Amino acid sequence: MVLHIKTENMWEDKMEVKEAVKELDNIFLKYNIKDEKNILGFRNNFIEYVRTLNEKNLKEEYEKREFFYDFVELQKQISIERDLLSEYTMMVAVNSKNLKQCFTPFEATKIMSKLTTKVDNNTFYDCAAGTGQTLIEAYCDWCKLQKHYDDTLFHLVVADDLDTYNVHCMIFNFATRGMNAQVYHRDTITQEVYEVYICLYDCYGFSRIKNIKVNSKEYEENFDNRTGYLK
Repeated sequence: MVLHIKTENMWEDKMEVKEAVKELDNIFLKYNIKDEKNILGFRNNFIEYVRTLNEKNLKEEYEKREFFYDFVELQKQISIERDLLSEYTMMVAVNSKNLKQCFTPFEATKIMSKLTTKVDNNTFYDCAAGTGQTLIEAYCDWCKLQKHYDDTLFHLVVADDLDTYNVHCMIFNFATRGMNAQVYHRDTITQEVYEVYICLYDCYGFSRIKNIKVNSKEYEENFDNRTGYLK
């Protein structure tokens, strides 16, 4: 049912990526996240959808058998290691005159992860994380190195990106995989933080999402006013 590492036989690709991208396009159209008259409008609509998941029980969202369910089931068909949102976004960007956005190829992230992932290193950071493919691959490789399932729960992913759409793709990607993560909408150079999301594993294979506003008392008490990161 879920994407978490405990799910069996999720490591090998089961569906061609191009086929999965086409199916995701159909899913976006089905739930009005994408409008054929405004191809790039799906970005803003997807951002708004992810924001509706704030502090919700994602197991209940899955059981509704609507968009969340359809996406999770499709993602499982190409393996949890591969970022379907990244593949889809690049496909759409190819057809856009105004939006030229590319991410690190999946094959490259696999090489990078193999070179850097260690069994005793359970923290992962990317200062320009895009939609999260590099971090997802590092997390998955690290999980494979653990001897026991419970050991995979003790990890932390920290991700920065300046693009609002990328940030919300990461939130969705991490939450559907049951990852513990801190996602910062920030300018890594100036260190200005615009928004923070925390994802915490919820025991059902997903993560509960919590948005923390930078002008809130909670942010002031728990985050470093110089770096913007959690103390």
